Amino acid sequence: MSSETRRHHTGLALIAGFKALKAILLIAAGIGAFRLLNPVLAEHLRVWLEHFSLSSGHRLLEKAIVLITPDNQSKMKAIGVGAVAYGSLFAVEGVGLWLEKRWAEYLTIVVTGLLIPFEAYELAKQITVLRAIALLANAAVVIYLIMQLRKRST
Repeated sequence: MSSETRRHHTGLALIAGFKALKAILLIAAGIGAFRLLNPVLAEHLRVWLEHFSLSSGHRLLEKAIVLITPDNQSKMKAIGVGAVAYGSLFAVEGVGLWLEKRWAEYLTIVVTGLLIPFEAYELAKQITVLRAIALLANAAVVIYLIMQLRKRST
């Protein structure tokens, strides 16, 4: 074994780290959604959100209150499954990119590229800084990975 430590390609390492962060957050959100299937915990959270919503008037909080009612347990299960599945996909992308696997670059191009039209649509509906940043970041990732693959194939 060589005493040299292997240096990661900086761009791939940054994208891998970003994918890993998104994976952790989504899987945690999915686990949280599953935890809210417990009626006692869901009721405590609903009461707390109602109190917080009255003082802040946020629409997002109002939607969350409706979502965690017992009538919406099937939606909560779907959110949990979707978040864990999507987070797992991000984890696979992140690990593959960290290991500098070519398949991970292709997978990331396809998965991220498929999201760009939806992000553009959401941005067109309502322009926000967060949506604009997400669209630009994902477009930059796709362009960067395509350039990397093309550079290595020549």
